[in-house]
Amino acid sequence: MLKELTIRNFAIIEDINIEFDKGMSVFLGETGAGKSIIINAFALLTGERARSTYIRSGESRAFVEAIIELDEAHEELSEYKLDDKRFIFTRIISEDSNNVCRINGFNVPISVLKNTLGKLVNIHSQHDTYYLLDDKFHLSLLDKFNFESINSVKDDYLSSYHIYLDKLSKFNKLSKQREDEDIDYLKFQLNEIEEINLEEDEIENLELELDRIKKFHKITSSVNSVLEIMNGEKGVLELLYDAKRELGNISEDPTFSEDYNNLESLYSTSYDVFERINDNFSNLDIDVNKMSFIEDRLFKINKLRRKFGSSYEDIVRTRDEFIEKIEFSENKEIMIAKLQEELKQLETICNKKANELTNVRKEVAKQLKVKIERELKDLYLDKTNFEVDFKETNLSEEGKDKIEFMLSTNVGESLKPLSKVASGGEFSRIALGLNTIFNEIYGIKLSILDEVDSGVSGKVATSVGKKIKESSSSYQVIVISHLPQVISSADHFYFVGKLIEDNKTKTYVKILNENEKIHEIAKILSGDDNPSQLFLENAKSLLN
Repeated sequence: MLKELTIRNFAIIEDINIEFDKGMSVFLGETGAGKSIIINAFALLTGERARSTYIRSGESRAFVEAIIELDEAHEELSEYKLDDKRFIFTRIISEDSNNVCRINGFNVPISVLKNTLGKLVNIHSQHDTYYLLDDKFHLSLLDKFNFESINSVKDDYLSSYHIYLDKLSKFNKLSKQREDEDIDYLKFQLNEIEEINLEEDEIENLELELDRIKKFHKITSSVNSVLEIMNGEKGVLELLYDAKRELGNISEDPTFSEDYNNLESLYSTSYDVFERINDNFSNLDIDVNKMSFIEDRLFKINKLRRKFGSSYEDIVRTRDEFIEKIEFSENKEIMIAKLQEELKQLETICNKKANELTNVRKEVAKQLKVKIERELKDLYLDKTNFEVDFKETNLSEEGKDKIEFMLSTNVGESLKPLSKVASGGEFSRIALGLNTIFNEIYGIKLSILDEVDSGVSGKVATSVGKKIKESSSSYQVIVISHLPQVISSADHFYFVGKLIEDNKTKTYVKILNENEKIHEIAKILSGDDNPSQLFLENAKSLLN
């Protein structure tokens, strides 16, 4: 939940601080006062692109900061956590393009904002190319709608599909192998690798052993000095023991009992450290006579690394490729036939599992149809027919389904792609209905609606206000609206105005009390800055 938003030197905003609460909040006020500017500033915290033109005239940088409280843990934010719930997101944009992004004071790249707050907030305006209307997102939306039903079937398909891809990659690679490749040279290189017979972790172990041999005198000297300091005559252990023994004489006195226990623990720990150092040094196998052997072995290994890869894994991978190429060259026809048969069997398995995935998706599509038509009926789109159109494609990570949301809003009209049906007031309501469903599924914590009620009025506007209000019980909602029916549904009212000071325009935000709410709604109803008593009564009735 957004608790507090601070904006400085952003467009016509000089310095504002707004506190928010749960439920539905509404921004109202004259056009051009800065309502959408506030949203644009907040959008920077979700990873939106910054522009130097955002910076207020005469200033060198703009500052946006939000305090977000979360009622559950989010893994992406765990490393920036200062307490259990509160996170401070900060964005600073400068004329010199030296932009700063922070979470709880930690500098982060903009991608982190996108993957954290950007995933918790949905900002939707009437000018957006809204992702819900874009068919490239429809398959993931359907899968997410009933994740439990689809996920296990999809995982089963993917396990087979990835095996198929690996086999296909191997087949393609071997098929492209040159028939005239020098097999004798491949065998010579393979022999180089096998002669060295490199073992896993051998490089690191040899380098460590060589380093110890070179530092043998330093290690011996340091360890002996430490052991002498700790356990020599009047060493640390003896002094600690004497101190412990002396304090033990009065340890029954409550004033000194805790100090005695601490001293005893310190002595015990110190003795353990001494023994561990002594044992480790005694067990350290440093054979200075092996230096020449190790250097020679590393010389041969490093020669191998320069040719075939820097790590053990690289060298093993190269060795296996050589073996595969040699085997293929000597048994090409047999291997190709075998791979083709394996690919055919795997493709059959993948197609079968992809069909199972399609069948589950079609069942989920029926559930989604019922849910969406119910939501749109509440928004006076009760003649709407929603369907999920399935088309078969080639096998991919998603199975073999390409889907598109289809809609007709009037009886007798044919189904059309969602993006081509929605326009004007219908666009607003369809987007709002889909929002209501998918915001909860995607774990949205804050939905910001910038004049998405455009093009509606009367009872439809009332239904829009009611739907937004209902959704605010599941997640926080902030609305910019000029419709009395929507505005009156809100829990919290913010008036956004502008004034001129020192020949500069600045935005201010004011929280409205009950009488001010009534007066502002009456102004909208009447179109007059001084509404009559009749409009004041109407406004009061709307609020009630």
